Amino acid sequence: MADIDGSRIRLEPATLDQLDAYFRDPDQLAEALRSPLPAGWPFDVTAFLWVANALQRAPEAAARWMYWAFDAETGRLIGDGGLRSEAAGALELSYEVAEEFRGRGYGAPLVDALCRLGFEDAAIERVEVHTRLDDEASPPTLLRAGFTRVGVQEPADPEVARALVAWVRERPAS
Repeated sequence: MADIDGSRIRLEPATLDQLDAYFRDPDQLAEALRSPLPAGWPFDVTAFLWVANALQRAPEAAARWMYWAFDAETGRLIGDGGLRSEAAGALELSYEVAEEFRGRGYGAPLVDALCRLGFEDAAIERVEVHTRLDDEASPPTLLRAGFTRVGVQEPADPEVARALVAWVRERPAS
């Protein structure tokens, strides 16, 4: 188990109203979250669109798909992350620490907080993450958060997708 101070990060579930506010005007989301939005965040708004669509269709099923991540001491938004079910007993984790907060020790506590949240569900045995082969920032973060590299997954169609590194964190023993 990772030895990380989980109190550094506070997670709040993202709501459809908040995501809609972002799409109307990002300043409306900042107001709703009571925090300025980090410059250049999010890196890719696709996840916001995907989660908003899922929350419209099945709010209860998409409940843990996206969380806002705040510095617990300052209340400042530092990024986001989420969990979604990929296979029985497993969750896929994704996260983004805004660029201005990278290298300040937020990544591992954020990933750890999301894992702990996922493991609150007794049916979850493992949390998985997939990173690009050229991603140099995530491996140290994932290792600090208790993940193990399990291999490289080659895409079915290399012209459409690229190979990814697979990482797993197993449920801690009781």
